[in-house]
Amino acid sequence: IKIHDNRGSGNQGVYETRNITVSDNYSAYTVKATGLYKNAPGDTSNIQFDRNTYKIGTLSNPFRWTSGDLSKSQWQALSQDPNGTWE
Repeated sequence: IKIHDNRGSGNQGVYETRNITVSDNYSAYTVKATGLYKNAPGDTSNIQFDRNTYKIGTLSNPFRWTSGDLSKSQWQALSQDPNGTWE
């Protein structure tokens, strides 16, 4: 899970959650969600999940993007994990 919060800034500017690739992982969970939690304004561009394997059990909305929970089809409609697999 990636979390974008207001964390201030450093000598190179505002701390942002962006330009991240999450790939080739195995995620098994029965509660909560994976994806991006966006709790503050700011740039969260270029975050890509791909080639991950998910074991999600009976969760109907096991993914999160910014402030909403998503189903597998909604997750993939955002071009997330086009090459992922599900168990």
